[in-house]
Amino acid sequence: MFLLRLEEETLRTYKALYEFTPNQLAVLTLDDLDELPDLCGQGYRILVPCAVELLENPSLLSGRIEGLNMTVEDPLSLLIEEAALLCRGKVKPSTIEVKKVLPCVADPSKVRFIAQVDVNVESLLPVLYLHLKRSNYIEALDVLTFTTDREELVSIYGSGKICAGKVKPERVEGFLSDLLNLLVKAFNYLSLHGPPPESLLEVRRKLNPNMVYQHLPKLNCGKCGEKTCLAFAVKLFLGECELENCTPLGEEKYRENREFLQKLLKPIL
Repeated sequence: MFLLRLEEETLRTYKALYEFTPNQLAVLTLDDLDELPDLCGQGYRILVPCAVELLENPSLLSGRIEGLNMTVEDPLSLLIEEAALLCRGKVKPSTIEVKKVLPCVADPSKVRFIAQVDVNVESLLPVLYLHLKRSNYIEALDVLTFTTDREELVSIYGSGKICAGKVKPERVEGFLSDLLNLLVKAFNYLSLHGPPPESLLEVRRKLNPNMVYQHLPKLNCGKCGEKTCLAFAVKLFLGECELENCTPLGEEKYRENREFLQKLLKPIL
């Protein structure tokens, strides 16, 4: 048996993991056998033997739980289940499969479709939210929506479900390739830097054209190609121009404003 080859100390490391699951699991070693009545009284109902001796001699445990409302689970099956749970969002996306293609209601010359990524992408959504300028992240619904440079509409759910619209039929394959590359980049970023700080996400949620405008020089000099700084701020917010177009912002006296806007408007991937 696989678990018999594992050291008891290794198995003990899973104790905290099991005890935070909602099924009131109790991970047992030999030292815990005398505590079974107390564990039952505390509400524990499922026992997981994680000592080699208990696995080799099931009777050691079965004889102790007679008369107690407790059952014994196979630790190997639980290890596999919990490991899969812990890996949600920690496996690199590799494929996207189209499930259904339908005509686009807004534009009959284009299509809309539902697709599925092969892994959970919940942890990637905040990264994509900070990277994509024309995006909206609804954490309560576990969904990120955004508009591409080609005006394609995309919704990505944490489960890996994807809903896309206004996509040209001949571009579906290229669209999926671009999207998969984007997810892989987000995965690589998360692996290197960890989850984005909540403070940055909070500022991003409050970002609007007026906030961008307040951090511009407000000179209305026209060097960016727009008549006013407010018009430039709107285009910056929509991702239709670059921060570097504002040459006065490069001056040292505007350094803090420039760094603030760079942090929020520059793609992080």
